Amino acid sequence: MVAAFPVAKLAYLGIRQLSKPLANFIRDRARASPFFKKYVCMPPAQLHHWYETRLKMRELGLKSKSVAKLSDIDAVDTGATILGETIIYIVSALTIFAEYRRQANKEQAKEELASDKMTDLEKSVQDLKQLVTEQRDQCEQLQLLLKSGKK
Repeated sequence: MVAAFPVAKLAYLGIRQLSKPLANFIRDRARASPFFKKYVCMPPAQLHHWYETRLKMRELGLKSKSVAKLSDIDAVDTGATILGETIIYIVSALTIFAEYRRQANKEQAKEELASDKMTDLEKSVQDLKQLVTEQRDQCEQLQLLLKSGKK
């Protein structure tokens, strides 16, 4: 039996190959656009830095009241990387979901076809039973006619 071509795996590899250029494009776009830098890249990067620093300090048993913010350049780079990876993750998840739906639809169509075949077979059996019953009745009538004709 021939195995199906792994379209989802191929798509995932293609997406992974595009991840680095996409992250670089986003990083370059963030450096060029003040709006993109300020409102799209920097907030998630600062949040990530704050959360990561707090988590590391907690693991080391240190307590700190505040965490220093990342520099703008580091925040843009980190934010662009986070955004790029998020886009890659979303596209990958959509690819997997689409493949799942395609397989589910294919399986449902196969089940419907099997159900239709079963219904047709049941109808054929019922038709044959009815035909057999009719022929039996006809045979009985013919036998009665033959018996009455012999007397």
